[in-house]
Amino acid sequence: MGVSADASYVLSGGMGALGLVTAQALAEEGAKSLLLMSRSGRPGAEVQNQWRWLQESALQVTAWACDVSSATKAELQKRLLAPSATDGPRKKCPVRGILHLAGVLDDAMLPQLTRQHLERAYAAKVVGAKNLHAAANLDSLDFFLLYSSTAALLGAAGRDDR
Repeated sequence: MGVSADASYVLSGGMGALGLVTAQALAEEGAKSLLLMSRSGRPGAEVQNQWRWLQESALQVTAWACDVSSATKAELQKRLLAPSATDGPRKKCPVRGILHLAGVLDDAMLPQLTRQHLERAYAAKVVGAKNLHAAANLDSLDFFLLYSSTAALLGAAGRDDR
């Protein structure tokens, strides 16, 4: 996967641990403009070091509070395809890559697993991916990557993290 200094890259779930590590990797590969989307639009306490690194880098980083599982096509297109004046230098950089990292871990042991558990995980991964896909100009993208694992859908409840 190659990145270009004159392009923007969009990361849904970009303010989480995986998102910020991925943002840092894109920066190290030469990216100069990133749009980091998350439900809250801000990084959690556990990723403040990565967030600080991005803020201190030469990157143009734009944060956007957006739940891709419920965002409309028009809302996403407006932000992805026609950046606003508040996006600064990103306005001049077309989106050339989308990375869908957003996810919700809502798991339980199998006997306690409910439809609501599955629907929350499904919405973040699958509905979010469908919404981004519908909003993107796929012909202008170098890549559209979907991050996932079985843990994103099924979780890993009962694991021993010691």
